[in-house]
Amino acid sequence: MLKPQPKLRLIFHLKEDSAPDEGVDIVVIPGAFVLYSKEACTWLKPLSWRDYSQEGFGDEVQLYKSYTVVDDVTCGMIFLGSPHITSVDDPRWDHLDMILKANRKDVSRHALTKDDIASLGRTCQAFEDIDLLRPILSVYEKQETKVRENLLHSLKGTNRKHILVDEGICRVRSKYEEVFAVDSVHNELAIVKVNGPLYHRLVDFFRHLAPFNKHRSDDRSREDSPPPEERTARLPTYLLTAVIRNKEFYGREHILQQIDAALLPSNEGLDKRLRSFAICGMGGIGKTELAIEFAFSRKDKFDAIFWVNADTDRKLATGFMDVSRVLGLEDSNTGYKEEVVTREIVKGWLSNPLKSSHDDEAEEAKWLLIFDNADDPDLLSDFWPVTGSGSILTTSRDPLAKEHPYEAEDGIDLPPMSNVEGGKLLQKISKRSQEQNSLEICSKISSTLGGLPLALTQMGRIIYRKHYGLDEFLDLFEENSKRLLTQKPLGRPLAYDHTVASVWAIEQLPDSARALLKVLSVLDSDRIQETILTEAAEDVDLENYPATKSDYADARYELIRASLVTSNTAEKQLRIHRLVQAVVREALGPDELKTVFESALILLSAVWPFTTFETRNQMYRWPIYDAYLPHAAKLSNLFRGKIESGTFKASVQAAALWDDAACSRKSRFWWERLEKRISRHLGDAHQYQSIAAQGTQNGELALKHCKAWVPLVVKRVERWNEPRDRTEMGVVYNCLGIAYMMLPDINEALKAWEASFHAFKDRDGSSILDTTWPALNLGIAWSQAGQPDKGESFIQPVVEYRDEKFGLNNTTTFENGASWRSLGHVRVAQGRFEEGLELHKRALANLRATYGPNHFQTADCCYNVAQGRLRLGETQPANELLDEAISGFGDQPWYVANKARALWRKGRLLRDTGRGLEAQGLLDEAMRIRHELAPEDKRSEKELDEDDWSKLIYWHSR
Repeated sequence: MLKPQPKLRLIFHLKEDSAPDEGVDIVVIPGAFVLYSKEACTWLKPLSWRDYSQEGFGDEVQLYKSYTVVDDVTCGMIFLGSPHITSVDDPRWDHLDMILKANRKDVSRHALTKDDIASLGRTCQAFEDIDLLRPILSVYEKQETKVRENLLHSLKGTNRKHILVDEGICRVRSKYEEVFAVDSVHNELAIVKVNGPLYHRLVDFFRHLAPFNKHRSDDRSREDSPPPEERTARLPTYLLTAVIRNKEFYGREHILQQIDAALLPSNEGLDKRLRSFAICGMGGIGKTELAIEFAFSRKDKFDAIFWVNADTDRKLATGFMDVSRVLGLEDSNTGYKEEVVTREIVKGWLSNPLKSSHDDEAEEAKWLLIFDNADDPDLLSDFWPVTGSGSILTTSRDPLAKEHPYEAEDGIDLPPMSNVEGGKLLQKISKRSQEQNSLEICSKISSTLGGLPLALTQMGRIIYRKHYGLDEFLDLFEENSKRLLTQKPLGRPLAYDHTVASVWAIEQLPDSARALLKVLSVLDSDRIQETILTEAAEDVDLENYPATKSDYADARYELIRASLVTSNTAEKQLRIHRLVQAVVREALGPDELKTVFESALILLSAVWPFTTFETRNQMYRWPIYDAYLPHAAKLSNLFRGKIESGTFKASVQAAALWDDAACSRKSRFWWERLEKRISRHLGDAHQYQSIAAQGTQNGELALKHCKAWVPLVVKRVERWNEPRDRTEMGVVYNCLGIAYMMLPDINEALKAWEASFHAFKDRDGSSILDTTWPALNLGIAWSQAGQPDKGESFIQPVVEYRDEKFGLNNTTTFENGASWRSLGHVRVAQGRFEEGLELHKRALANLRATYGPNHFQTADCCYNVAQGRLRLGETQPANELLDEAISGFGDQPWYVANKARALWRKGRLLRDTGRGLEAQGLLDEAMRIRHELAPEDKRSEKELDEDDWSKLIYWHSR
């Protein structure tokens, strides 16, 4: 019950180190800068955020510096008209200026400086981060307060009125916060009239503090109390209420499999070690979404899953209290124990997670603990179980989280999505799969966005919600990327309310790190040599740019820690995401952008190997040009137009750098173009020789030319990585597989076709159609190796895609016929003969229309259909098809084995139907050819079967 006013003990001031010995009834943190009144309750006399004086703002009341003190002495808090703003970009900071002007006459027009705003914003954010589990009452006014605009308005009596603190600005976003509106101006919020609305609301608030205060009453006697009763954990339990599974999640399967290998418990329960894995990477790369997907998709593998926000130690403590609650390790009805006690109780169960606390032989529970946003890995040390057999998944921007002594024994720096994977995600979210060349354009957009999942998701929603076409979006992005990247997410709310431009919190970096980031934003993103950044650092005129190597190392550490850059220490190079560069550049004003450009010119010119008479023909300079030329080109692309248009003044240094780069490039690239051209001519020559050898069934010659062709293509891809060379990589490995199969060497053939399949599949903008030939070859080869089901896994997707795209009876391309025929082979090998026959019949109709009746592949397919007919006892159509096959093979020497098999099959058919004399002539002709092809085989015709004849034939024709 609320005590009479005179009997209230001293209000505890938060600047004190500890609570007074006589105890504390209440701590009040009411509104800032309010005028005091004699009618106000003296026990509600406000404590301001700061003491204001003529000298300026005084010391802050640092609520967040000692959470333990605040928690020990606080049963609840009342904020009377307190503005709560966390973002420095929030437009409502002018309300604080108006609060000052409403109470004081000696303040300037803009009393709050940028530093004041930043400091107050951090304070508000820090208070939010405490996540104080205490009742809070936030009070705001309903009447407007007159605010002094300027001297002229004061003399005229025309000062405007404003609501200084409304509901939106008064909320501190605490779990147990309630808000209350008072029919008052701001200055009179602290006037609490007896039996008034605020008086009764405060009395009601105080009466409900008792349940929260009960657990404190016997703090000093706890050491002597008996240990808490052991409780059996409530299982299964899944603490995932803080996150929502993303139905649009796509890809990352290989990374999920990597996490599986690290974290999934064994079915036998023999693995008693603590398993851990860390997902690291920049903001927006998809760390949290990946962790959420792992938690939900692997839910059946664990008895318990706990999601804990690891932003701050306060949130970690709150998370462990929630874990204790859902497991039933403590009775929340009797109040919470001390945080340390609760934390140790949870860690104790994690270390020995018995399903029953009353049976030492009980089975151990399989648990997964997820620390999300652990950007300061040191915070986890107190919460990391020392022993146990569970699994811990951590997400962090700090790449050292993978190596932290308390953290993961395994982990990954999460890479951006590939262009194809990102294109498919964008296609799914934007719902633009029906547009012409949809996947190709989506993959191009993915490349533009650097494969960043957050950017792909948000841009996909913008495309969908604003009815943009894919080409139209590309044009808009090129025209004004800043507007799109800073646009708030559209559609359903995200669990993560950031734009692409805000997610990296660049403004929170130290000054030197921001200055370094600005220079990095105008250099080539992939290989930034650190010598560029340090060699002439003292000559740079960019404010706060690190001038010494130690300052540079500190700034680089901050950028690496935030995953804004990655470092290759062996090569002494940095890498930065292209979107980070774009966001940084877009935030620069014209003057600062010019300063950054001039600084980059100074830095690059200091290491550039300028041409002199003595060095003009020296080859040692070419590798140096290779390293630095992309940066000169990037500066030219970004700023040459500004100089030519007069936006930037002409620069002698820029002219000297770009002219030398152009001359060196011309000299160097002439030889490179010649080398590239010769390599392609040689490759073409080996390709045609190999194809000719395959056509004449000379496997050894085909293999010889393929082996000479492969290294030429590999070298071109490694050096220039042009699309046509990546395509040729798929072609050359497909031909290599065919050559190996002709020997035959089926194992090497399968390896080559696998390489061909992935080369086609992994190309930018690739389609499943591109994988057609290696997929068909793999299907047939695995079937001939006795594994038709594995062969089906390659061919079936190709056939399904082609049927959907071209139709079931399409005759516009022979590739459809080849696909149906190959899948027919697989079905026959699987014993599904009727399905195989139907596919062979469709293939034959296609090949007759595309190749014509006299082509050897049409003849081969006639033989396949004839076999299917014979299995059904349909001798007459089978006989006609064999005649067509024999005619199709003709007298070409390369297909005599195919013709001999058809003659033998027709001879057997005639003999079985009573036409022995005619049959014998066909069988004799078949045996004559066979003796020419395999003179060492002395067996008679009656001793031979289908396989004996097929072994003489080119593998693809069997």
